[in-house]
Amino acid sequence: MFKVFVMILALFLIPLQGQNYTLKESLQKAKTGDYIVYDAARFYTMLYVKSFKNELITLEEVSVAVDCINSMKTGSQPFDFVSWLNKGAYNASSWLTYTCDLEKGKILQTFSSTKKTSQAPSPLLATLLNLSCTKAACRKTTKKGALWNPPLPLNGSLIKKETSEWTALWPNDGSLLSGSHLTLFTAEPPLLPLPYWIELQKDQRRILLRAFTSGNGT
Repeated sequence: MFKVFVMILALFLIPLQGQNYTLKESLQKAKTGDYIVYDAARFYTMLYVKSFKNELITLEEVSVAVDCINSMKTGSQPFDFVSWLNKGAYNASSWLTYTCDLEKGKILQTFSSTKKTSQAPSPLLATLLNLSCTKAACRKTTKKGALWNPPLPLNGSLIKKETSEWTALWPNDGSLLSGSHLTLFTAEPPLLPLPYWIELQKDQRRILLRAFTSGNGT
């Protein structure tokens, strides 16, 4: 699931100034406890801001099968992903912790809790920190001609809010993402400074990641 989520991440492209966006700048707006859970390919992938101090941010990325979460639910209440993570992320298929220097745009450390070992920083993720995107020239519209906005889940409710659409082209670096077209939708507060809808398209293949839930767990 990590490779899929690396594809996803192209992802955190939130506004810098004007029409340009980068992941490292978007993360400057995050707060400790912010989290978003994406739904894709029968897996949930959670991003959680564990800490943020002096330009150093620690991110948890945890993936788990949808069926596993459904089996752990009790009653009609939404599943508490933050509590699940704090209790050890039972049944997680992948659990990675990244320490990033946002000022330098570098991944300083990657640790796998599932494998109990440090890992070499991913060159793809390093590219993502500094990848820029631009505002989409043409917005998607509904059948009635209004601007289309993706579902925006926050704290158990769907928020009605206009979104911004952004696009980027992955550089020809020989990686799996080389030449891929990225589209994402973001929104202003009270929603998180993270994309709520992400599409990745290359040739005839399309991957869609949509926010399942989001909030702040502090």
